[in-house]
Amino acid sequence: MRTVSGTVTYDFLPAVYDPGTGTGGFGTATRRPVRSAVVQAMRGPTILGTPGSTDASGHYALTFTDRKSVV
Repeated sequence: MRTVSGTVTYDFLPAVYDPGTGTGGFGTATRRPVRSAVVQAMRGPTILGTPGSTDASGHYALTFTDRKSVV
């Protein structure tokens, strides 16, 4: 049995617009979790176990059986 776990995030970059000056741009990037994303352990086209998903914090853990190394 093998277990793979981790956290999935993305960088949120908000658009900012000032109607008073008519100018815009981007605010400060913040890291946010990817929620409810499907996560799979695969070897080539073969899914090695039941797909899991990320939780509200972006965490996931998959347990599966495979005799070869997984990348």
